Amino acid sequence: MLPGVAALSLLLAGEATSNAALVTDDFSGTYPGGGTGWAEDWNYRHYRTTDPGSKAEYRSGNPLPGSDHYLSVRYNHNVSGSGGYSIVSRPFDTAVVNNLAAHTVSFDFRLDAATHWNHSGERFTVFAASQNVSRGNAYDATTTNTWGVSYDGAGGWTVIESDGAGGIRFVSPEVLFQSAADGSTVYNITLNIDPASQTFTVSISDGDRTENWANASFQFINPSATAGGEYLHFYAHTRLGVNMEYSVANLRIEQIPEPGVAALAGVTLVGLGLRGWLRKQRAE
Repeated sequence: MLPGVAALSLLLAGEATSNAALVTDDFSGTYPGGGTGWAEDWNYRHYRTTDPGSKAEYRSGNPLPGSDHYLSVRYNHNVSGSGGYSIVSRPFDTAVVNNLAAHTVSFDFRLDAATHWNHSGERFTVFAASQNVSRGNAYDATTTNTWGVSYDGAGGWTVIESDGAGGIRFVSPEVLFQSAADGSTVYNITLNIDPASQTFTVSISDGDRTENWANASFQFINPSATAGGEYLHFYAHTRLGVNMEYSVANLRIEQIPEPGVAALAGVTLVGLGLRGWLRKQRAE
């Protein structure tokens, strides 16, 4: 290869990666706004609670590693009835990150409090769907299901197909990451989402170990293929008498460069290098 072309190709490839479209929130602004690349502010909704402490807010008092600020969400199911839940959601700007193309969602999660856990009763879930989700949505394998990961302190982390309302249609046969509920544990979650193939992969780390999950047969019907699918939801479901608190930090949504983009850039640079080299040879 011509002198310097390899190094310049690597540099350009790095630039292509660093310039990838990015939506981010370090939660250092004023709730419910802040961050970059969002279409709207955060929206907190809840069902079956009268507790004024059931809310979302930006905090800095007990930060997660790598961030001075974080999103704190609290929900207390204190009104009789089943199906108590809270949802914190926000849409990103699809002109910044195209939700119809491959993209990555990553964030840190910490469970700060949970009165008790039951596999069928309490869980935290993150998923993508339209803004006006409803638990009345049917489990329709052709229209409403989406990617997601779910956590309960008894069963650990699992990969799910969500009904677009936090309800679970199907759970991965294996537990992805077994871990007891512990307020001192911070999990880093990374999801690589491919709407074209309707598949996704998951990586979960607690700082000591990392588990990766990928299964091409475990598909999802991605609401990102329809209007409103750019909404990201953090969902907490509890039973009566259960209070749940959790924190989210270092949130990023990033476009995955199309295959060949960096290679094409490298080819272009090689052409420019060859042109310069030929000019130099002629001059000599």
